[in-house]
Amino acid sequence: MDRAPTSPAAGDPRQPYAAAGRAFAGLCATLDRLRAPGGCAWDREQTWQSLRACLIEEAYEVVDAIDVGQPHALRDELGDLLLQVVFLAAIAADGGSFTIDDVVAGLDAKLQRRHPHVFGDATALDAKDALRQWEAEKVRERQAAGPKAAKAGRFAGVPRALP
Repeated sequence: MDRAPTSPAAGDPRQPYAAAGRAFAGLCATLDRLRAPGGCAWDREQTWQSLRACLIEEAYEVVDAIDVGQPHALRDELGDLLLQVVFLAAIAADGGSFTIDDVVAGLDAKLQRRHPHVFGDATALDAKDALRQWEAEKVRERQAAGPKAAKAGRFAGVPRALP
């Protein structure tokens, strides 16, 4: 699938995500250095639990930037939210659970599965039909995960602690 760069800064139209890939790798390397011996004690001490409030705060700040219609603020807040994702994955990697590569690859595979009208043989007549296919795939995923997940419904996996 050919994709055009989203902005003039995106670079070579033959490799529209190369710059983003380099920037993402740089972010991961920066966080690794912060969390390494000789880096930042605060970053090394963080756990999944300790970052929960930061994650929620950053998500709300993204929503606020959207609500006020400030693209530069949104860019900055999306970066802060992305940091939380990378940070949580780095902690997971330290414990041998998963890596940021696993997160990105899993998301890519999920997007492709849930868009069979784009990446498969299905057709979607409109946005409502595309959403129906998305929801149907989520049901199949829950069923494949086992009986508890299949019965959980639309709010499966949504934490009870959400505001």
